[in-house]
Amino acid sequence: MRTFILLACFALLGHSIAEDAVENKVDAAVEEEDEKYNPKTDPCYSKECPIGKECVINKEGKGHCACMEECPEETSERAKVCSTSNITFDSECEMHRQKCLCHHKKDLCVDEKYKHVKLNYYGPCKEQDECTEEQMADFPLRMRDWLVLVMKNLADRGDLPEKTKKLTDENEKHTKKWVLPVIWKFCDLDLGFDRHLTYRDLLPLSAPLKTLEHCTGPFLGLCDSDDDGEITLKEWGHCLGLEDDEIADKCDEILN
Repeated sequence: MRTFILLACFALLGHSIAEDAVENKVDAAVEEEDEKYNPKTDPCYSKECPIGKECVINKEGKGHCACMEECPEETSERAKVCSTSNITFDSECEMHRQKCLCHHKKDLCVDEKYKHVKLNYYGPCKEQDECTEEQMADFPLRMRDWLVLVMKNLADRGDLPEKTKKLTDENEKHTKKWVLPVIWKFCDLDLGFDRHLTYRDLLPLSAPLKTLEHCTGPFLGLCDSDDDGEITLKEWGHCLGLEDDEIADKCDEILN
């Protein structure tokens, strides 16, 4: 019996040693491949692709962005996003992946209408409360007060450019402390630096806020007073209660 047990132990030990040897060979092969890898010769090394797409190498050996085969698996509710068509996706990546697949009429497209999908807000879709007239009237006041706090906190943490920090310090002397933060936020959102806020420009503000503040969407819609799909600095200022003489283009001064 003892002999049998010893033989079994030796067999198990031998199996373990063999497994370790195989793993070591695999690790060595991977390390060798890593050493051979030269990012300068990789067409995808410096290629940046938008969310939902990934770089692939075509027949000519050039890297280009294509719809992702699959997005990283997300199991958290917090990863979910709600589209403007009130459809919940497991992640923002999956939403943009489906948009890409459906736009290019790929087999993995779940529904053709997804080619027009846009991000509405973070989190699963849910029924939004109606924004009453009283709440809408109060919303701009609360938003500009919030912008004052945000800008002050960023300045205190040293996360604002030096010029902007000086403007913030000077702004503390003014009675209407919300004027500068309102203009600053417009400039901060203006990704195209063209003094117009588009749907895409507004996403960093609207997507996180919509689940917390149900008046966000209607409010931003009202800010676009001429209904042309863009919000100018003047429209933004009026929407947040600024007078004409208080709406000054300080974007170059604030951001540089």
